[in-house]
Amino acid sequence: MRWPGNVPVGRTDEQSVFSGADWLPTLCTITGTPFNAAEFDGEDISLAWLGKAVHVRTKPLL
Repeated sequence: MRWPGNVPVGRTDEQSVFSGADWLPTLCTITGTPFNAAEFDGEDISLAWLGKAVHVRTKPLL
């Protein structure tokens, strides 16, 4: 992930697990677009993208 001013340069996260289904909820959060998390299989992983926390899944990857 490269996003100058938002994602720390050279950061590596080897613990968070995510899938393609996580992109839409994550982009909605980052852009401030309202969404109902219960309607998505994916999860918001924006904190992991931004280097603020390791993401722990609450929904299984199918």
